[in-house]
Amino acid sequence: MAVNHRGETAFPQKTDLASRHTTHRGGKGEPFHDWYPYLEGFSPEFVKHVLAEYMPAARLIIDPFAGTGTTPVVLSSLGLDCGYCEVNPAMQLVVEAKMSVGKLPAFDRAVLAKQLVALSEDLPKRVAEAAPDGQLEKSYKANFDGSIFFSPVAYRGLLGLRTVVDTLAAENGLLAHLLTISVMSKIVICSNLKRSGDVRYKTQKELAKGVPDILPEVAKHLLVIANDCRTSLELKGNATLLTANAKQLNLVKLILADGVITSPPYLNGTNYFRNTKLELWFARFLTTDIGLRAYRDQAITSGINDVAAAQGRVHVNELVRSLVAELSADTYDQRIPRMVAGYFEDMNLVLQGLAKNCRPGASICIDIGDSRYAGVHVPTHDILAHIGESLGLEHLGTTHLRTRLSKDKSPLSQSLVVLRKPLKC
Repeated sequence: MAVNHRGETAFPQKTDLASRHTTHRGGKGEPFHDWYPYLEGFSPEFVKHVLAEYMPAARLIIDPFAGTGTTPVVLSSLGLDCGYCEVNPAMQLVVEAKMSVGKLPAFDRAVLAKQLVALSEDLPKRVAEAAPDGQLEKSYKANFDGSIFFSPVAYRGLLGLRTVVDTLAAENGLLAHLLTISVMSKIVICSNLKRSGDVRYKTQKELAKGVPDILPEVAKHLLVIANDCRTSLELKGNATLLTANAKQLNLVKLILADGVITSPPYLNGTNYFRNTKLELWFARFLTTDIGLRAYRDQAITSGINDVAAAQGRVHVNELVRSLVAELSADTYDQRIPRMVAGYFEDMNLVLQGLAKNCRPGASICIDIGDSRYAGVHVPTHDILAHIGESLGLEHLGTTHLRTRLSKDKSPLSQSLVVLRKPLKC
């Protein structure tokens, strides 16, 4: 195998993969893909490419970081099965919605499409007649007290939408589920927040352009889903939630998968749960008793706020130890070296679980980006490859997918790390 200028193995490619397909935007317009805007995801074409290149005979694939379900949905459309993990319960809802609709026969999906169109047309009237949901209002105050994320009209609309969802659930559970997904898809753009990397408040200039009204936006999104109901093919394969927390894959019943296609959280400081706090709130996953911290403690340590007292104390190999020492000497925030150590500690557990649950000869394909903190380069792809080798996996190579930029505008990469479980192990 040839080695490129970055020292990465250049696999012989049977097909070309445009860089846009390594991001969520590459799948725009494809069935199911536009149900929820998941910036951290990849496209359906990426899944098909990796499958064809590295595991063409596979029948069962694991995705330990399913996000909004691109991998399980694409595999199911090809008649393949997927065992997946997803720690964010709001994203679990999205995956479940896609699979529930996709598994319906064509006639039932056509009926559902008509129901979605009728709900879209009737939505303003339903919300106007609905009493505001008091429990949702209490959980807002418990989790966001003092924060003004919505205009008074939008806030009232969301409380009414929650009541409509709950009422509808007694009549048609799937329709209520899809209404929830539609609200989640639009809740940020109809708020005073903006998803730009991390979620932040919109600037005055951005607010001056206008904030979309929640009810028309949700109504339009119901029509997007209705169109997919009419045009998508039936999903034939099965998708099974193995465990929410990928760090617990060692504890699941052995499944012997033929491969892995996944993209773990990048070690880039992103607070994945905070970025979906509005979705979690509307879907009732943030309550008066459960806050964001409870979810962050289960996630891969990839952001500064993920670092708990016990995390970042273990160095899984000498590369991590050396990197942590360099970061400790140079960084502006001492949580950063602990975050880095905690990330690889967590990913070591994930790779252990994947190695256990894959057949001999299975390819483990990991889409990952590197990072930079205080001028110190964190070669995430290289370290994950070394961790895999320490667990007895073979490193077949790392392919450069595209160039990214760090916050200081220095170049970073997005790469595909390919490991393999040895045939004799």
